[in-house]
Amino acid sequence: MSAYDCFPHQVLKAEMERRAAAAAKAAEEKAAKAAAKAAGAAREAARTAIPPSDMFKPEYDALFERPAPFGALDAEGVPLEDASGEPLSKSQRKKLIKEMEKQAKLNSPK
Repeated sequence: MSAYDCFPHQVLKAEMERRAAAAAKAAEEKAAKAAAKAAGAAREAARTAIPPSDMFKPEYDALFERPAPFGALDAEGVPLEDASGEPLSKSQRKKLIKEMEKQAKLNSPK
């Protein structure tokens, strides 16, 4: 008498189906994670290709996930105004300059 003889056929079949469904769900989740990781890597690769002086231009707002474009830019490409035309504060400009410096490190050849 084997261990399987103790359980009805329907119970064993239901357990096998449950395990198969769980394995399929795990495979789907793994594939979704891999796709999200690949999309993130592609987005980062696209970001690193942008020169720091161009990163605040309106055509790159979607790539850098900004909700609204900046107004005027100075000669170095740092925004002077927000989308509504209001001048940016000194602390806001400092943060943006730090972002540009970070972008310069990413953009520099290795």
